Amino acid sequence: MMAKRVCEHCGGALRRERLHEYRDPLLGLDGVVIVDAVVETRCADCGRVASHTFPNLEGLLAAAATARVMQPEKLSGKDIRFLRKLLDWPAKALAKRVGVREETVSRWENGKEAINVPAEKFLRTVVGLHLRDIAPLADFDTEAIETMEIVPVHSADHRVGLRLRYMRADKAEHGHGAWHLGRAA
Repeated sequence: MMAKRVCEHCGGALRRERLHEYRDPLLGLDGVVIVDAVVETRCADCGRVASHTFPNLEGLLAAAATARVMQPEKLSGKDIRFLRKLLDWPAKALAKRVGVREETVSRWENGKEAINVPAEKFLRTVVGLHLRDIAPLADFDTEAIETMEIVPVHSADHRVGLRLRYMRADKAEHGHGAWHLGRAA
């Protein structure tokens, strides 16, 4: 028999609840809202959050990344770092693929220099191609990236938001759960 979980802080009973909306910049991308998928475990007595559980976290990150590369807003340094790490590439590997020095990638990621448009379109395309099997419901179109007019982001408040909803295996076409994307209202 499984032992009842209790709060590490006060010893109170832990309760699980599916959240209607969940936002967390620690996932790596700003402006992402996860809808009806995250389960939060919280102490019923003191209210402290013990954990958050995500279905198919790898698919979630891939779907968010794919959606981001399809948005025309210029990639920020934080975006570039998130995408590079999601591909599991060291900065040196990205630099070699794009044809720049490792120091240039560092300046992009630290916001000291903007990524040039050809390198940005290459990164967007590579991300989408590498992640399409992990995020099968994410719309990805290489031609759309080739013809994309990348627009500057004046502030984080103007960034287009993304809403991600998890589809259970019995509802997804691919036989396993997958993330469905939509723009935030």
